[in-house]
Amino acid sequence: MDIFLGFLSLALFLVNVHGECMGKADIVIAVPGSYAVPYFDFSPFEEQLVELIRYFAIEPDQFNIGLVLYGAHTVTIATPQPFKTRVQMNTRVSLLAQRNIHFLKMGHKQNLAKAIREIRHILTKPPDGYDMHILRPGAKKIGIIFAFGPTPKKDIQNVITAATKAKREDGILMYALIANGSAEDFPLIGTDYCRLFSMADFKSGLADAIPDLANGICSSLAAYPMISPSNCFPGTYKKARRIAVTCQVENNMVQPDPNNCGYYYRCAYFDTSPIKFACPPDTLYDPISGICNMKTNVACYNDLVCPTDKPMLHSHPLDCSKFINCFNDFIPHVQSCPKGQVFDLVYQSCNMTTHGSCITPLNHIKPTPAAPDKKPAAANNQSPLALISTRNNEPAAANNQSPLALISTRNNEPAAANNQSPLNLFPARNKKPAAANNRSPLNLFPARNNKPAAANSRSPFANNNNRPAASNNQSPFTNDQFTQFV
Repeated sequence: MDIFLGFLSLALFLVNVHGECMGKADIVIAVPGSYAVPYFDFSPFEEQLVELIRYFAIEPDQFNIGLVLYGAHTVTIATPQPFKTRVQMNTRVSLLAQRNIHFLKMGHKQNLAKAIREIRHILTKPPDGYDMHILRPGAKKIGIIFAFGPTPKKDIQNVITAATKAKREDGILMYALIANGSAEDFPLIGTDYCRLFSMADFKSGLADAIPDLANGICSSLAAYPMISPSNCFPGTYKKARRIAVTCQVENNMVQPDPNNCGYYYRCAYFDTSPIKFACPPDTLYDPISGICNMKTNVACYNDLVCPTDKPMLHSHPLDCSKFINCFNDFIPHVQSCPKGQVFDLVYQSCNMTTHGSCITPLNHIKPTPAAPDKKPAAANNQSPLALISTRNNEPAAANNQSPLALISTRNNEPAAANNQSPLNLFPARNKKPAAANNRSPLNLFPARNNKPAAANSRSPFANNNNRPAASNNQSPFTNDQFTQFV
């Protein structure tokens, strides 16, 4: 009896932590983020996408999630990767919600067909430099496309063609959710009737659609799916729990959000109720420095940590053409080798051979073995650290300026430490449309005369021009722009 109770307790713990929905699936979610989507329709996405992800077990051999923001063009925020945690996925959802920084890249119109093609590309083509194993053979491919407003007539056929290829040629299970009206292409985007959701607007309808969307996805991955037009959501699944945050009286004035690196909590003395704050756009809370830092310098975003006992250059764990500079206060700075070269851990330099380790070497680089009598480039009296040459022969990051000073604030407080709580970002959900109950698939399509009032590439590598503050003396390894695998 005790053994049974022990197994039951363990099962309940795993459900609470990981989510009840299990399955090997790669999901790409595309969200419209251009000017064409009003703020009140876009604002619920951050909260509701985090709620959607809570249903899934985010594990290397379970659910992997990709995120795309689109307008006239697409911006890939994240690709499905087996080494992302739930906290990191929540963080990337918050980065997707910062659409203002991508307005120029997206454009002001919406191109639904291009968004569907980007879903196909991410689910069928490995990122640059990675082999096909990154796509996890045998994983179910799922695409979720959100759309706002009807498709212009001139673009309808392009949307139908893109969706048809995704479903038939690539075997992608397609879900479509639309607000503010639809066109004749909408029923043809989803794989079938049960994969279509229609609502008056995202502000009032998204919160009701997300549970059905999650339960439908989870039911489709069950050993014996029982989905039918009369029962689109046969299973009911539980969400992973959130990690609670409490205030401590001593030495805990500011603490990170354990659920999302884009936020932090401020605690006043003898106050047990923490106040939640958001970091400025494109920054994340760095518990090492205690401020909102550039996202590429935060371990929560890039999984990079400098060994505290080795102030040296280290191999990048995911890309052989990059390396990690750990000379400045053991803060990881990602730098790039010249094009066509890889980082050599033994010689502490970039060349055409590599003695370091890399999970998936770049396909276009063919390392050649070094000659037995070959000496390191720094085998003279010059230190190999001088390969990253700067003024006074110091390493690129070896100056007195910390990159943590990039986002400096008064009294070393987080950059977003104002009196405004990010909790106000989410509008109250006390108003629902007359047919806001999406439980019945029969209510998914509004009557023709009952339309809402408003109804009358790129590479999955995200470019970032920001460089560490300590790299003001340019290293020969940073000639090309900094790129970070998202």
